Amino acid sequence: MKTVIFQNQEVSNVTVDILFEETHYSGDNKKYIVWCIDKQLFGEKDQSTLETTFLLSTVHDCKYFLWRQTREFGVLENIQELCLNFLSQENNFETESLQGQKDLIGNLYSQCLQVSLKHVIFKEKVMKNVQFLDSLKLAVETYMQYCLGKKLMYGVNSLQHYSDSVFNKIVRNSSDIKVEDLNISSELYSMLNPAKYELSKLNKYSTVLDKIYCLKKVFNYFFENVNGVEIFCFTSDDFLQTLVYLILKCNVNNWIANLTYLIEFKFCTLEVSSQNSFLITTLEAALEYIKSNEFLAIKSNLINQMTADNLKENETFFEMIYNNIRSGSFKSLPDLIENKQNLCRLKLCHPLCMCSNCENLVGVIGNKVTNKNNQNLLIYASLQGHIDVVQFLLSGDCDLNALDSSGKSALHYAASKGFQDILLFLVNAGADVNILDTYKNTALHIACDKGHENCVKALIFSSAFLEINLQNTSGETPLFLATKWAYFDIVRLLLENGASVCLKNNRNQTVYKIAPNYYVTKLFENFCKENSNNISREIHDTKNYASLDQSYQDLSNEFSSGKDYGAKPKSKDEFKTVNLLLKAIENNDLPLACFYLGFTASSSKLNSSDLLSRCHPLCACKKCVNGPDSDSEAVQDFKNIPNINACNVNGHTALHAAAKFGRTEILRILLDSGALPNLKTYRTSSTPLHLAVLTQQTQIIRELLKCGTCAVDPQDAKGNTPLYYACLKNDVRIVELLLANGADCRKKNYNGKSVLQEAENKNQYRIFRLLKESLSSFKRDDVQNSESDLFDSLF
Repeated sequence: MKTVIFQNQEVSNVTVDILFEETHYSGDNKKYIVWCIDKQLFGEKDQSTLETTFLLSTVHDCKYFLWRQTREFGVLENIQELCLNFLSQENNFETESLQGQKDLIGNLYSQCLQVSLKHVIFKEKVMKNVQFLDSLKLAVETYMQYCLGKKLMYGVNSLQHYSDSVFNKIVRNSSDIKVEDLNISSELYSMLNPAKYELSKLNKYSTVLDKIYCLKKVFNYFFENVNGVEIFCFTSDDFLQTLVYLILKCNVNNWIANLTYLIEFKFCTLEVSSQNSFLITTLEAALEYIKSNEFLAIKSNLINQMTADNLKENETFFEMIYNNIRSGSFKSLPDLIENKQNLCRLKLCHPLCMCSNCENLVGVIGNKVTNKNNQNLLIYASLQGHIDVVQFLLSGDCDLNALDSSGKSALHYAASKGFQDILLFLVNAGADVNILDTYKNTALHIACDKGHENCVKALIFSSAFLEINLQNTSGETPLFLATKWAYFDIVRLLLENGASVCLKNNRNQTVYKIAPNYYVTKLFENFCKENSNNISREIHDTKNYASLDQSYQDLSNEFSSGKDYGAKPKSKDEFKTVNLLLKAIENNDLPLACFYLGFTASSSKLNSSDLLSRCHPLCACKKCVNGPDSDSEAVQDFKNIPNINACNVNGHTALHAAAKFGRTEILRILLDSGALPNLKTYRTSSTPLHLAVLTQQTQIIRELLKCGTCAVDPQDAKGNTPLYYACLKNDVRIVELLLANGADCRKKNYNGKSVLQEAENKNQYRIFRLLKESLSSFKRDDVQNSESDLFDSLF
């Protein structure tokens, strides 16, 4: 950042930082430079005002400000309590209009500010200095937004879900734009990667102040490079062009919502500097530029330039063919190939020659010639979007499923560019709709990622062999990609045609977890209440039963039963029954779970064909009850009833499943029937109590703790206790419940970290107070030292 020193009669040697400079030209061929500086140059300044003005740049500064003035947690806890009450209310915040959301948050902000001003110290300082009131307002607003967490941004995302989906489609289809295409100075290239990394963390911040601070850090990267060399000519136009590039390259899926949040949810009028307004305005200008027709026109021209191939000098004819396709001059293409066919026959070594030169000469007729990217004519024509050329090539002998150097076929490129007509021609000609690229993406994956609803419809409705739930190398199905970028109509289309919500990606996330707004989440609820169980069972059948022998063998070889683990199934049939039992518990099917456990009486026997003809063994629908082999009182005499403590290949027993999914009724039956509450899973060593705490199943925790044999402080594979995970989840109710049943907050995990230290690191004031009270046997000075260590580590 450039620094200059000014001198004046009133004040000498005033040092200021130049934020940026702009050069303006007048009509008489003269120019002048305007500097934007970080503070006022001259004029009287009240020293008392300077002493009481606080620089609040992050939520960390705001929390420290609120604590330092009072030296106690009272104000912070009061604000947190108000926010928790707001989150617990059914106020339909996500479905409100912009003004409605602002009114709700504005009312909450007023309550938080009033609570803060009731404190004696704050009241005295506000009376003495108005500047202190401005700092207090900013601190209260920022900490309130921090306490609301994802709830606030989730509501804004829901408000702007359509605008964001439209904008995301533009961004996802502009990934081929390079730095040079936006006329970005080469001096800035070295700073683009760290700035991109910083900007990609925008959604990790939950407050307006932190999001602006993120933009500030991005802006500051462009004042000096890694060697500390200053850049003196970095203008606002340069920053705008650079920001456009960074937005296109960052995986942020809610730019419009973020901009709305920054503009509309600032209730405090305090402006530390004009740089905040400049950054927000620049962000708005960058987003508008990307949405503009000018940007789309530039992108179109760039694509035409990028697809021009620089072929070898000795392949002038092949260059002519590809240039002909690129220009869309279809009329001359058949004549060109036909003339070349006659010319090739004259230049062959002999009519049956198979040498490389002769194969290259005749290869164009069979569509076997490729360019430097290993793209044959069909792939290249599909990439360029020339349907006449594609039709002509399909009439000949061409490889529909040929892959280029990036592992993509013609179908992939048609889906990527949104060419529905070409895609339909390829599918009808017999192209493999499930062919995978290098990253195991199908054409459906790519169409969903780019937001081309027309191509998604074409793939789904034109092929009966389409696999809609295939996962790529990241474990993501097409539904994951459509959900991530908030393509509402595509998500609905996929759900209507059997897309599964039960699959998880490599990060162990479901589509529910990554749903960006209320409307996409509601889609999952509406479409999947009836279908998800069937889809779960189908996936279970295809994945688990197909490898049943191998899974049972893994269970036999890898683990052995012991007092800490569940009982190993005695046979493959029993192993299969355990899996069915766990799935029934997951689906909250109590009668079916009881059936697999053998809790129903049987008056007659049913053979296996009778069972298979039913919807499930206890189904009471008209079809099953009135069937030819039906017997209303008949229940299967089940031979493969598993041990109540039998486990699957991962060591999960029925009690683990009931605790994880919150099935209270089933859990009570299991406990009454002798299920052991302290059995551990194999890889993570988690007990049912661990799983209940991780999924925040409060009623399940109560039921487990009622059991006299349930250990309250078991340690998993990392040495973490249930109390440790309750602290991680910031669930005060569960912490209180565990402490009331004797949980020990002094117990350390295998990294030497206790629950008390975790509460300190997470700034969990209420939990910290509860833990402090549980240590009443310690000396008072030890507790005070712990409190002092808390703020030493925080600030």
